[in-house]
Amino acid sequence: MKTKNSYYKLLILLSIVISIVIVLTFTNIDSDYLWHFTAGKYMVNNKTILTHDVFSWSMKNQYWMSHEWLFEVIIFKLFQLFNNFSIYIYVLSSLICLNILIISINKNKYLKNIYFSTIWICISSILITISTPRPQILSLILFCLTIFLLYDLYENENSKKIYFLPFISLIWANIHGGSSNLPYILCFIFLIISSINIKLFNFTSTKKSNKQILTYLIIMLLCISVLIINPHGIKLFLYPYSNINDNLMKSIISEWQPTTINNIGIFYYLLICLIILIFINTNKNIRIIDFILFGCFAYLGLSSYRFWNYLYITSSFYIFYYINKPKKEYIKMNIVLPYLIILILLFGISNINKKNNYALSNKYIKIIKQEKIKRLYNYYDLGGELIYRNIPVFVDGRADLYTNYN
Repeated sequence: MKTKNSYYKLLILLSIVISIVIVLTFTNIDSDYLWHFTAGKYMVNNKTILTHDVFSWSMKNQYWMSHEWLFEVIIFKLFQLFNNFSIYIYVLSSLICLNILIISINKNKYLKNIYFSTIWICISSILITISTPRPQILSLILFCLTIFLLYDLYENENSKKIYFLPFISLIWANIHGGSSNLPYILCFIFLIISSINIKLFNFTSTKKSNKQILTYLIIMLLCISVLIINPHGIKLFLYPYSNINDNLMKSIISEWQPTTINNIGIFYYLLICLIILIFINTNKNIRIIDFILFGCFAYLGLSSYRFWNYLYITSSFYIFYYINKPKKEYIKMNIVLPYLIILILLFGISNINKKNNYALSNKYIKIIKQEKIKRLYNYYDLGGELIYRNIPVFVDGRADLYTNYN
């Protein structure tokens, strides 16, 4: 027991170090953060929730689906407390919370195979793709809790924890409404799979009790119901589906692009290959719910970079079920892990991002303000910074505000 506790503490330490490395190496102020920050500042100072545009001259007073309003208020409040350190505090605390949450929930599974656990936690460096201070990190924490609650009911018909899911859905709708449909969609998937009893080759699904099936149905309906509790009402329910079919947004937002085999893209393909190899080599039957979740998020990841983190999180809840316990211990992990932690930390420190966070120098901003330009035409990626500098923009990162006008 003492050895297991030592391993657990080392795994937690490893996850914290990886989070620190990610923050030191990759966290940067980007254009999106700047307009999020300015929106939060406006709402706090004016004691209102924005539902119409106030930052551009091209869409002034047009309806704006501010589906991340609560996140924007939070990051401005953090700035009031911690000034410029607030972005690092937000990203670091969120990543540490996410990693520790995954490890703590799956503690017993992780400790059965300390070697693979170490590899799997290192794979969490996939989170570098969302290390900018944006609401996506909070969405991943909410997603992790969602998967945990759904699996908890799947494995225990008397689970009461699942009743927290509508509350998570409510928070999600106001933190990052663009992905707040995931709780009820996932609930529907678990509902369907729980209703079937099938064995096909090595794939199995055992029908769950009527109590579990009914609970999934009730929770799904509750998750749908609470989505309307937001500044935009029922419009938010339809918002994710209008986005996913918006070809213009897909073409201009980098994280919505299909995954290609480039410097970082190959890493995601390797993650898929690793999971498939584990499925192939396991001596256990593959649960259909696990394979469905893998297939769904692998497909979404290939369609858009932003879904790879969801694949990693979902896989963390089932992958250890298919890993056999190693027959021999060739290396004592309590010796290897500390050195691994030190190496990762040194790598992060040696690669601290020292780039200038702002694309526009103060000289240019001063000229723009002196000229009092009323209709400044700007490039899409510069919009957030101009908004932050109190300059009305032609276009900015709030892509959904502009797409109807192409």
